Amino acid sequence: MTDKKHWYDGWFYDRLIAPNQDVLFAHIRRHIPVDATVLDIGTGTARLAFQLAARGNTVHAIDLSVRNVERARLRLARDPHANLAIEHASVHELLARGVRIFDFAVLTFVLHEIPPAERRRVLEIAVRLAKIILIGEYRVPLPNGFETLVTRAVEYVAGREHYANFKHFVATGGVPGLIEGLPLRIVNEVPRLPNTGSLFVLKPESAHS
Repeated sequence: MTDKKHWYDGWFYDRLIAPNQDVLFAHIRRHIPVDATVLDIGTGTARLAFQLAARGNTVHAIDLSVRNVERARLRLARDPHANLAIEHASVHELLARGVRIFDFAVLTFVLHEIPPAERRRVLEIAVRLAKIILIGEYRVPLPNGFETLVTRAVEYVAGREHYANFKHFVATGGVPGLIEGLPLRIVNEVPRLPNTGSLFVLKPESAHS
């Protein structure tokens, strides 16, 4: 396991980045029944995970940033939920431990920052861990306009490696390009969440045993 380190992890992410995804999170909640189990991959400071747990979902939230996980666990100590687990772990570790199959796996603005060689592997494992996958990501091609200029600026200031991964994600077709050759199909896309993003609903081509 590694510690993903970004300058904005922890307090900055929790207070100034995660709240901007609340519109996307609301759409994600509409796609997940209250009694469903959820794996939140790259949970950040677990803002969505807390929202899902508060309404009754059983949620396992994982992230590779120690600072994000510490921030999320501080909140969990203040606002305990027996149905929410927050862990500094990777999907590879969950697969190796033989965790149960979840009803849903959620990835919100995670894939574009992962190195290209690892990006497909994360999705391959997600297919093995969940029955339905919800991905909130940039839609490609990015629309013309001010929002895209802001998006590119934000990704640039996130760091050189981060920006290189973002550019590769866009250049290779985003989520539709990423799943080519994988046993996944997009069954629904909700665009403009925000204008530069979409919520993709994906299902494995073959059912879990």
